[in-house]
Amino acid sequence: MEKIIAREVALGMNMTQARLAWGDPTSISYETSSKGKIEAWVYASSAGVRALGFANGKLIVIY
Repeated sequence: MEKIIAREVALGMNMTQARLAWGDPTSISYETSSKGKIEAWVYASSAGVRALGFANGKLIVIY
């Protein structure tokens, strides 16, 4: 909960927690990797592009 209030994400968060922390993504894409189907949330702003990768509803990578 502290991370969400601080607008931070952390590995292991679920999609709802990540959305509460960072808001709605600019776009969502889907990839297939060795870990299975990955849902990538992309956040684009004037500061640059960041992305979150989810597998089975859990945050597994922060780009």
